[in-house]
Amino acid sequence: DANFDFTPAYEVDETVVTLEINHDFGNLMLSSVTGYHEANLDARNDYDGTVASEPWPVTITFDRGPDGTATTDRLYQNDRSTTEPEQWSQELRLQSDFDGPANFMVGAFYLDYQSEVHFYVYSSALALYGQTFGIPEELHVFDNDTKEYNLETWALFGEFYYDITDDLELTVGLRYSDEDKDATQRTIYLNFLDVPTADDDAYQYFEDDWQETTGKLGLNWHYSDDVMLFATAARSYKSGGFNPISSESDLLNPDLGGDPGLATFEPEFINSLELGAKTRLLDNT
Repeated sequence: DANFDFTPAYEVDETVVTLEINHDFGNLMLSSVTGYHEANLDARNDYDGTVASEPWPVTITFDRGPDGTATTDRLYQNDRSTTEPEQWSQELRLQSDFDGPANFMVGAFYLDYQSEVHFYVYSSALALYGQTFGIPEELHVFDNDTKEYNLETWALFGEFYYDITDDLELTVGLRYSDEDKDATQRTIYLNFLDVPTADDDAYQYFEDDWQETTGKLGLNWHYSDDVMLFATAARSYKSGGFNPISSESDLLNPDLGGDPGLATFEPEFINSLELGAKTRLLDNT
């Protein structure tokens, strides 16, 4: 069960455009896929989903962004997420269809992505604390603010296919990925974290890059007309990034036992082994 003091709202305006062109050269097929995507999202929800606290001895009026002000004598909280992404992508692939035992597919990929992201928490408790201790009103909201996030990535990839026998097929795949990311961000939280009146409006700049080579090795054995057995070993990868953290957070301060490395997170890897069978049995039923 959940208790909602705030009626959720989800608004998104999105544009997705894709252009695909395929050209047949006989034994070769050249494919081009161009993509464009932009969106404007605004989602708001009850922040805690719990029954409100007991009444306070004071009444507080606080701002909730596009939903106006609210007046209450107890804990009242709602959050808001906004993002405005825009991206262009381009992929090229060349696929062979030779009569012999060997074929291949090679390709290249490029992506350019930018976004602006906010995560707000509007809270009567933050407003009460701010008013009690004379904190400026613009700091009464929690705002994890990424003013500008940029991703530029490209990759080269390919697969080689070889028929070892009429019934046994080998697939070898490789991919090289290169990613550059940067973000300008801050976190406003009363007078505990970044203060917008500081130098450069308290924004901090983060950047990093990752390069990785991954791949796979697979075998398909057509045991009969109705049964194919397969085995695939693969290594997959997702690049690292930046934690939504304030530069003023104690978590990053080595003098307080923090670790500056927590501002970023490491890439993720998956090493997988898959064994299976694909069948057409009982007259394809």
